[in-house]
Amino acid sequence: RFLTIAGFEWTLTGQGHITVYDTQSYTHRDESDLYQLYDWLYTQGGIGSFAHPGEKYGDFFDFEYFPKADQVMHLIELGNGSTYVSRCINEEYYDRYQRALARGWHLGAAANQDNHEANWGSGNSLRTGIMMESLTLDDLYKALRARHTFATEDSDVKIYFGTDEAMMGDILYDREEVTFTVSYSDPGDSIKTAQAVYSGGVMELPVLGDEWETTFSLSIDKPYEWVFIRVEQSDTNEVITSPIWIQDSKKIYLFNTFSYPERIVRRQPFKYGYEIANLNEEERTVVFEIKDPEGEILFQKSIFLEPLGLFKEVIELIAPTKALTLYLDGTPYCDAGLEEVSFIAGIDTSHENYYLKELEPLSNYLINLGGETVPIKGSLNAAKLDNCNWLIVPIPPSDAMMPSFAVLSKKDVDLLKKYVDRGGHFIFVLPQKGSLPSTISSFEQFFAEIGLGIHFYEEGRGIEAKDKAITTESGAHFVFLTWEEATDRDRVAGALKGLSHLW
Repeated sequence: RFLTIAGFEWTLTGQGHITVYDTQSYTHRDESDLYQLYDWLYTQGGIGSFAHPGEKYGDFFDFEYFPKADQVMHLIELGNGSTYVSRCINEEYYDRYQRALARGWHLGAAANQDNHEANWGSGNSLRTGIMMESLTLDDLYKALRARHTFATEDSDVKIYFGTDEAMMGDILYDREEVTFTVSYSDPGDSIKTAQAVYSGGVMELPVLGDEWETTFSLSIDKPYEWVFIRVEQSDTNEVITSPIWIQDSKKIYLFNTFSYPERIVRRQPFKYGYEIANLNEEERTVVFEIKDPEGEILFQKSIFLEPLGLFKEVIELIAPTKALTLYLDGTPYCDAGLEEVSFIAGIDTSHENYYLKELEPLSNYLINLGGETVPIKGSLNAAKLDNCNWLIVPIPPSDAMMPSFAVLSKKDVDLLKKYVDRGGHFIFVLPQKGSLPSTISSFEQFFAEIGLGIHFYEEGRGIEAKDKAITTESGAHFVFLTWEEATDRDRVAGALKGLSHLW
């Protein structure tokens, strides 16, 4: 016995593809973008499924979250069988599954053949398992909306994931600890591994064989958590269940925090973004706070939230020396999740001086001092320099493929002067084989304009300066290393010994 249902696939490559079921009409990409599709689907009350999320067709703007769309987007493909191969659940789709869950979406696991030929069901063994009460259209749609599904590359496996009160796809509220049950049956197909995957990590389940049942417990120490099961069979086929969510019953959640730069520099300003979602059908007001360990409030805001509304904001903070905690209505919600470094050093690669591999000894030395090094690719600009406390500049060599790029232009000089004025520091790496006269002249011009009477000799392989490190009256540091020093682990350590106070 079979059920047949109508549906369509909305496709707008770059934004993503979505399969749609249980609507009274349809829309297409010529009359709707992704955001308009979400609105249309919410009005229709249909069922949406994210199709083959990834780089090729789109990942829905990195699964940008909308509470209203979350009410109708119920599924996500972890496997897509349009290629007619047996292994269709891949790491890209699996990573996007976890990314979507982390951003706030409530999605059930699906796997589909995406048939482009008349080979329905026989293209491969990829299936979406659906836990439904009876083989009726109403119960099918009810199960899809409840996310009572699992994705599988094995066509006859049976898997169940649940608790005393819920099953895969369901939401539990206000639990401090949850005991889960997993049962598996597939005669002749034993398992290789079984894992419980949650937002904070992975738990290996101690099970073997082709039929088993096990239980495990998790302490729930956050207002929003999800857990799903991932099984790999001995023949490498995979089975992945929908999650069970454990949430705070206030239904107001803090999602998608981020810092810019990603790793912040202590005591320096940085951008911090956050989203607060109201999953209630009524409006709410919430007080959002950021506090340090002593309880001092560093940021506070009262936020009005529409029914199924979302508030987004990016604020500026000063990087702390200690961890920060985020609060909603006076209750600790989560850690701010900041990664801190003592400084960030950008490595210029825009002047025919791409030496990231060669400069690894210098990079590793700075990392060991508590810093981070990042390549600056493309032309220099203020935005790229704003994220750097230090700028590493390898002096371009004489055999540069494009000599016109191996000089500091007037625009570069003006940009670097402003960088000095705002407190930026430099490490210059002298060339291994010498530099062109035009290159040397442009760098000497820069030094002259900031008041440093530095000149090169031996085609740039040496400088006329008493010290390896020079500090200007404005507090800007200039460190000069030979090529041999910057590219050798022991020599860079010796050359910079005694200068650690600069960082």
